[in-house]
Amino acid sequence: MTTQLTQTNLDAIEAAVTQCESVSDGELVTVIAEHSDDDGTQDDMLIAALTALCLPALIVALFGGGVALIFSLQVLVFFGVYALLQHMPALRMRLLPESVKQQRVRKHAIEQFFLRGLHNTDGRMGVLIFASLAEQRVEILADVGFDGKVNPVAWQRAINAMVARVKRGELHTGLIEAIVACGDTMAKAAPATGVAENALPNRLIVVK
Repeated sequence: MTTQLTQTNLDAIEAAVTQCESVSDGELVTVIAEHSDDDGTQDDMLIAALTALCLPALIVALFGGGVALIFSLQVLVFFGVYALLQHMPALRMRLLPESVKQQRVRKHAIEQFFLRGLHNTDGRMGVLIFASLAEQRVEILADVGFDGKVNPVAWQRAINAMVARVKRGELHTGLIEAIVACGDTMAKAAPATGVAENALPNRLIVVK
């Protein structure tokens, strides 16, 4: 999905981050991940195993057959479902529980927050906008410098708006809108004093 972004889009995103930081002492970093699972092998095997356990037994119960037939069907179903999911990762995402996807994206976002040095900003004023495209989920993480200064509803409103854009295939627009929304929130909570250093990249970071 990152192929949606042209160089013009990337330049606009960087400019939006620069503008955001010009009115606040906070630092904003944007990161997009293709997905937040590993290679999907474990998920595919689990889904295939569960399908192989349930489906053949149902077929035999409805139409009859012995243990040998059940075992043969289980083997066929397991390898068939596994191969299908390996070639159709979008189907895997549809089958995974929302709670699992949410937990993985949150974990990935936290990893990126520390990896990008957002915990080391002046006054602990770092903010991360993180989007995981396969899961179509967005996380906004703000450091402790914003505690008590920002209503969490403000971050959540920006998240909801960006998720809606991502689901419609409007990644660039959604990201720009989220940056502007976060910038407004950061400016109110930590207006620019001209003292804070811009130590983190303003360009969009893309991870696989």
